[in-house]
Amino acid sequence: MTRLLDALTAIYLRELRAYFLTPLAYVFIAVCLLALGAFTFEIGRLFDTNRVDLSPFFFFHPWVFLVFLPAVSMRLWAEEARGGTIELLLTVPAPTIALVAGKFLAAWTVAFATLAATTPIWISMNVLGAPDNAAIAVAYLMSLFMAGGYIAIGAAMSAMSGNQVVAFVLSASVGFLITAAGLPVVGSGLAAVFGPGGADMLAALSLLGHFETAQRGVLELRSIVYFAAVIGVFLAINTVWVEARRSSGASRLTHPLAVTGLALILFCGGVLTTHRALSGARLDLTSSRLFTLSQGTRATLARISGPIDLALVFSRAAAADYPALRAHGERVSELMRGVAAQSGGKVRVTLQDPPPYSEAEDRAAAAGLTPAPVEGGDPVYFGVIGRNSVDDEIAIPFLAPERDAMLEYELVRLIAQLDDPSPPKVAVITALPGQFDPSGRPQSFIMRELARAFDIELAPDDFVSLPEDADLLLIVHPWGLNPWQTYQIDQFLLRKGRAIIAVDPAARAVIADPRPTASFQSTLPGVLDSLGVSMTTGVTVDASLGLPVETDVGGGRRVLEAQPLFIGAPAANLDRTDVITSELTRPVNFGLAGSFETVPREGLAYTPLVFTSAAAARAPVELALSNPRPADVVRGSTATMKPEVLALRVSGRWRTAFPGAIPDPVLPEDPIFARMASQELQALPPRVTESQGAGEVVLLADADVFDDGFFVNPSDGSPLADNAALILNAVDNLWGDDALVSLRSRTPALRPMALVDRMRETARRRLYSEQEALEVELQSTEARVAELNAQRAALGGGAEAEDEAVRTELKRFQEEVVSIRGRLREVERSFRRDIDALEARLELVNVWLPPALVLIIGLFVYIRRQSAGARP
Repeated sequence: MTRLLDALTAIYLRELRAYFLTPLAYVFIAVCLLALGAFTFEIGRLFDTNRVDLSPFFFFHPWVFLVFLPAVSMRLWAEEARGGTIELLLTVPAPTIALVAGKFLAAWTVAFATLAATTPIWISMNVLGAPDNAAIAVAYLMSLFMAGGYIAIGAAMSAMSGNQVVAFVLSASVGFLITAAGLPVVGSGLAAVFGPGGADMLAALSLLGHFETAQRGVLELRSIVYFAAVIGVFLAINTVWVEARRSSGASRLTHPLAVTGLALILFCGGVLTTHRALSGARLDLTSSRLFTLSQGTRATLARISGPIDLALVFSRAAAADYPALRAHGERVSELMRGVAAQSGGKVRVTLQDPPPYSEAEDRAAAAGLTPAPVEGGDPVYFGVIGRNSVDDEIAIPFLAPERDAMLEYELVRLIAQLDDPSPPKVAVITALPGQFDPSGRPQSFIMRELARAFDIELAPDDFVSLPEDADLLLIVHPWGLNPWQTYQIDQFLLRKGRAIIAVDPAARAVIADPRPTASFQSTLPGVLDSLGVSMTTGVTVDASLGLPVETDVGGGRRVLEAQPLFIGAPAANLDRTDVITSELTRPVNFGLAGSFETVPREGLAYTPLVFTSAAAARAPVELALSNPRPADVVRGSTATMKPEVLALRVSGRWRTAFPGAIPDPVLPEDPIFARMASQELQALPPRVTESQGAGEVVLLADADVFDDGFFVNPSDGSPLADNAALILNAVDNLWGDDALVSLRSRTPALRPMALVDRMRETARRRLYSEQEALEVELQSTEARVAELNAQRAALGGGAEAEDEAVRTELKRFQEEVVSIRGRLREVERSFRRDIDALEARLELVNVWLPPALVLIIGLFVYIRRQSAGARP
């Protein structure tokens, strides 16, 4: 063993000197760094994403390595053969594996040095914001393993060919084959010929697929085994071909080829076996642990009685042309297998691939699955059908890739429903536009999400009673309720004690409705009083949390400015101890919101769930409705000097809001409906005057939280903020299933370039300052012109001196306006220059400086060696 290590070390140091004591390694490293930097910033547009996410950087690693690393490894054995030193090397009294490993490790060290030289880009991301450093570290680690695979392939090809050019071509070709095997276009072609199974087998052999998993921050054991197998197999092939040079006879040709073929067969078989066997062995290092079964999932699986059968129905052949669906299909199947393993046999998973126009496809459609929205071709089914022991059947109609963050919740929610098939009922009272279509079907994002897991019943405008079997009451912008309806809400709260209530001083969704059918203001007088809560007057504003909106700044220019009327409450402004908000990572957006104040009542506890910063203020409703510019809002607001409560939980027992006489019911005018309403009244339970049990009510001082326009991406329908998660968490929590709350909150945290955002905010404030100066000057000049006109009128008009004075004042004003507008443009140009300068500095530090430093070091080493050689 000692002799082997000594020989390995000697060869390693010899090769390392050959790389780093000549310009060779420095040129290779510099070219690689330049390519990676240029691709990341110029093609990947890393800076333009405004996210401290290195996905554009790692995306190009396989393709740059595919060219760079064969150039590094092609010389390992071919150079020895060309220079005639291989015979001398093979006489070294050491095992061949020591020679092979020493050369490989030296080349791998060059790759390690290259990756180490890219760390300035990692440092830059930490300067710009708060990246997911653990996930980046995983990607770096697997990039190093991937580099080892390319180098092992190159070393084997160098030993087989004995010619550097041939070795480079062979290395690049083999590397391209095992990389491109994971490309969707290759998978689509193979699926058409060999079926989905053949495409999946080839993808499992691809280096690209294993590296893509690491880019998400997941360290998979099967990927580590894969890269170790690539390195090990090709080093073994390398060893066989080098060993053949030490031997003689006919076997010199047949033996290495036979062993090479056998090694590749064993490699393919071993990788395909471990790919499925080790699919669940992974270490999720993402900050939110998005790819690990959560405690909520484990808790739900622990309490179900089972057995529950889940069938993943995926038209894999038809989906071959849709890479996003195929990749998501692998993710879903792995998650379902993980759930089955965690359940201890109570959840059984099967995979189904229904052929087109088959009975299996008909059964999938009959179960409620809907085909993917693809153009032409055969229908693509991608959903889950669940059955319990009494043959209750519930389906997830379609698993959209863009809903990946909700995947675990939907699967576990399905399991919970099958374990207890009767879904909770939510009674909804709303006058907010866009929540339901005219037929009463859920239309908004939040209402559609609720309908996935709950039985929703929309109360008609003239309701005289609420459903007795409702488990929860959801009230959103309750405009126009008569006293009897308010009394029914009061009685529901006293009996069931579970409600979410959203009231609003100025519902923008109503204001924006071209034919508003409701008032823009809503409240629940009496009911809120009984809870010890009141809504403040005016609209709550917060300049520090304002959402960006386009503002006309004059001269035909529109800029993005933070609108204090629209508040984006970040995670720091959410209660981190309450189960409803503790796991939320993205902002919750409010529009023209109010705020709550409490008058504590005995037996009640109050928990602020969402609140503003201490820089909050209140603006008159009239100002908020006038579509003001952000600067006008700031000037027209009164500071409160304290955080304002935007969402509140009230817990405990309370008394009725109607301690005296009961209001008279309002019956429909139609006699038939009036008779039906009378029957409902007769079935009402007796009146109660205090809570029948401990209650929980969640209050929101804004109804626009439910409006899609405030948090849904119009391009793909995905949520950009955690509005839906907040509401759905509250429903899950009030219904009583805390385990599901944590699952709804598992969304990837947005990681903006905070430094850029701060620069933008500084520029915005400077712009405000210049705008205010312009408006003050405008008011002053208008007042002066009005004064001169009044003087001229008093003198009977036509006074030439006064006319000249007015013209002089107007000319001075126009010159001042031009000057101030020039300063406004200069503020914008200054901001753009600052941003451009920041991007230029980033490109300098990450694209040009590292390769330049590497070349300077290489030149220094080369000159020093030349000088040393010239000395006598």
